[in-house]
Amino acid sequence: FTTLTPQLGIVSYRDDRSFCMADIPGIIEGAAEGKGLGLRFLRHIERNAVLLFLVPACTEDPKHEYEILLAELEKYNPQLLTKARILAVSKSDTMPEDEVRKIVAMLGNEYDIPVVAFSSVSGQGLNELKDVLWDELSKEQNQVIEISHAPIDVTVREKGEEPGEEEEEDTIY
Repeated sequence: FTTLTPQLGIVSYRDDRSFCMADIPGIIEGAAEGKGLGLRFLRHIERNAVLLFLVPACTEDPKHEYEILLAELEKYNPQLLTKARILAVSKSDTMPEDEVRKIVAMLGNEYDIPVVAFSSVSGQGLNELKDVLWDELSKEQNQVIEISHAPIDVTVREKGEEPGEEEEEDTIY
């Protein structure tokens, strides 16, 4: 199961604060070349201040799973690797706690990013995950100050006027 379309949501946080999250469809090996949902959704990642990666606790090699995600981002746009990242070990309720702690410690030692285990089913670790997300989003270097896009030509036409008949001063940039 994976998300098939990007979804935006508001996450309730402590003291009546909140933040916006985007759930971007799963990235699989080969996504940068168009495999799976591929390029169709990788571009949505560029708009996010902090990247949260989910790797299931029950996978055979969580480090390899995370490295696949990083490799796909690098192939698509190496600049994405400069964004703040958090690694969340999901489905932590499917394994013994000591094994989950070992996975978190191994990933935390391997990568210089926050690593948090959580379970959507039991709720275990969700507050810690929200705390880590809030801390990263609150850092000055992760603030989105300005979003700039390539200019889009918008032409104002009189009713019934055909394309190409408009006067130059009616064009808005």
